[in-house]
Amino acid sequence: MKKMIIAAMLLVFYLVGVVFADVSDAEIRKVYAEVLETKLLDTHMDATITVQGKENTTLKWKWIGMNRVFLWEFTKMWGEGSELYLLEGLGFKKVIFTNGYGRTAVLDLTKKKWLK
Repeated sequence: MKKMIIAAMLLVFYLVGVVFADVSDAEIRKVYAEVLETKLLDTHMDATITVQGKENTTLKWKWIGMNRVFLWEFTKMWGEGSELYLLEGLGFKKVIFTNGYGRTAVLDLTKKKWLK
């Protein structure tokens, strides 16, 4: 079911880009960040999701509960149908995870490895 939802989201973002040809990939990534933040709020996760960089290719995920266990579980799901798969498909290159109090981890989606 989760794979179907993610596939549907990718299709919607693709169609938005096709229907509104003047909408850039950077704008689509920004809208995705807003959608993800709302989705997380719906699951009671008070996180702030923003994009960074000239083309919005870096996603910043700020959540006070960010810890190694969350990062471990999040990256174990890598593969078709996962949130990381969706991020790659939307053209994100990095994800910055932070708790806002000095603990930060950077995931390079192009190399599929942690930078720090």
